Amino acid sequence: MTKGQPTPGAEAESQPDDESASNKTAPAQLSNRPNGPWDESEVDSSVELIDFGSIRLRPKAGVEVRVEVHQESGQVSRLVAATNEASVFLQPFATPKSRPMWPELSKKIIQQAKDAGQTTQELDGEFGVELLISDGTRWVGIDGPRWLLRCIYTGPAQKQGGAPLLESFVRESVVVRGDLPWPPGDGLPIKMPEGTTNVANTTAS
Repeated sequence: MTKGQPTPGAEAESQPDDESASNKTAPAQLSNRPNGPWDESEVDSSVELIDFGSIRLRPKAGVEVRVEVHQESGQVSRLVAATNEASVFLQPFATPKSRPMWPELSKKIIQQAKDAGQTTQELDGEFGVELLISDGTRWVGIDGPRWLLRCIYTGPAQKQGGAPLLESFVRESVVVRGDLPWPPGDGLPIKMPEGTTNVANTTAS
């Protein structure tokens, strides 16, 4: 597993998400999110946010946001929020309505880390089980209503509480699942905000 890179296990589901798009009821097992991250239905539309399509971010002093773009497709794959020392990679995924996805996805990540010769430690975190991997990353999965926000922390943020500014930034983010029937496990589309000049592009293969 390359430091801070997406894991193939993110595509943990392949069945179509065929429940009614109008049914927004969240299962009881979802992550406890009293302070965010938020679903779009939980946020006042007047709140100032930068629109990246499936995820919207509140500007915060000291945090720079970049996008990673696949060289071949030219599509944005995920967002990177960084301070001078730490960073967090953000990527939203579609999930089934009937159950959270992080419990099964975390098991796949543990196995992939083991196959790569790395060690993994499970920690109790704000949103449930977190994964501390010996490559210098901390993986957090936040299950919302029909979405999962995967966060990969690096640098001082690998330690719980090591980058409070970034953790606050993640809690203030808003996931926009939309009504399209995305297959569970598919990454939700991220786009560049129109007219934005302070977001830098990076390239990922």
